[in-house]
Amino acid sequence: MQPLSISDKLRSRNIKRWHTVLTTTQQSVASHSHCMSIIAEQLLENITHKTTENVSIED
Repeated sequence: MQPLSISDKLRSRNIKRWHTVLTTTQQSVASHSHCMSIIAEQLLENITHKTTENVSIED
């Protein structure tokens, strides 16, 4: 299997996401990925809020 080219990756924002459950709104791969990154960042903040270390999703 060949790795995806940069143009393939950029085109993925226009691909409609296949839903495994019924939803009321259309969602692209890009919008799904964006929402998942927001959830992941919030989980990281919730998990690490008691630590004195500076933990970031950008680390």
